[in-house]
Amino acid sequence: MTLVSDPEFPTSWVTEDHLRDGREVTVRPITPEDGVGLRAFHGALSDTSIYLRYFAPHPELSDADVSHLTRVDYRNRVALVAVEEGDIVGVGRFDRIDELSAEVAFLVRDDHQGHGLGSALFRHLVDAARDRGFTRFVAEVLPQNGRMMTTFAHSGLPVQRHYEDGVVRLDIELSSTSDARMNG
Repeated sequence: MTLVSDPEFPTSWVTEDHLRDGREVTVRPITPEDGVGLRAFHGALSDTSIYLRYFAPHPELSDADVSHLTRVDYRNRVALVAVEEGDIVGVGRFDRIDELSAEVAFLVRDDHQGHGLGSALFRHLVDAARDRGFTRFVAEVLPQNGRMMTTFAHSGLPVQRHYEDGVVRLDIELSSTSDARMNG
């Protein structure tokens, strides 16, 4: 796959990460060519993982979903994929809410959960957001999604929680002075 065909593609965001179990993944910005891989990734997710991400059953991605998820501007809408041996094993994204804030979300394939991939994706999303001038992430998480809330809580960033309408809303400050553990 040629990653530099788009002049907006941020090549500096392409990196290799080692997970806690020793596996290596490439984390990079998503491209429109990732549609087939994104469908395969989604198809490999458990119903529980899908529900925790979308708050509803979402058995397959429509063509419109794939187009929306893979076509980003790398500024106001950013998405990163984690790839292992050619397969997408994690996806993280943020979408601008206002001048300084963005909504963040990520999803890790079931067989890669619990090995640090969510934390790695979140760390890269924070770096990309800072690079684009964002100072705050907002996330909406179902109360039963303990892994997601733990990832945010252990990031080293200040996190405020608010419970509204059956959803936990997290406000995450992206200040670079309060996150000694974030880059470690």
